[in-house]
Amino acid sequence: FSPVAGHLNKVQLKAGDKVAKGQTLATVRSDELLQRVEKIAAALEAAEADLRQKESRLSEAEKVWDRAHELHSRDLIPGQDLKEAEAARDTARAQQALTHAQVAAQQAALEQTRYLLSVAKVIAPFNGVVTRRLADSGVYVQTSTPVFSVGALELLQVVIEIAERDVHFVRKGAAAQIRADALPDRVFAGQVTALIFDSKTT
Repeated sequence: FSPVAGHLNKVQLKAGDKVAKGQTLATVRSDELLQRVEKIAAALEAAEADLRQKESRLSEAEKVWDRAHELHSRDLIPGQDLKEAEAARDTARAQQALTHAQVAAQQAALEQTRYLLSVAKVIAPFNGVVTRRLADSGVYVQTSTPVFSVGALELLQVVIEIAERDVHFVRKGAAAQIRADALPDRVFAGQVTALIFDSKTT
């Protein structure tokens, strides 16, 4: 199924093709995610520019406070001037911290959206064979829309109960034939791989 909404690309496999676990079966171009990346990248750039300004103001405010502190210690300016310089420095520091947090949030959002783009692929969940292709290239799909049906290639294990009176007819390695109610015209060849005895009856 599709992990995100978008247009399918590179849907080239057909029924009967073998696939390996983890193989990319199709990609999804999500215009929504691409637009989100552009929007977040622009917001991040603006936030980073704002952060540089706030850092410059903080640096200047700290210099003013250092100078005011020095002058006050020498009784060259009143305490009120020192308090004003301290308030300006604290305000600049708070604004710088807030803008820094905004930059970090934009960076996290950008990384998350880029990750979603990187996994916008239809992946084979296991080794198998394509049994049906449910969508073609160019089709717009929603999140979780089925794109392929894949059947496993592993050997099927079947557990069959055998009456105690017939157990001596069965041996490990013996050939077996299996019929399923859902496929009455098919006979599946198999082999006995293990005999499991119920402790309640032995």
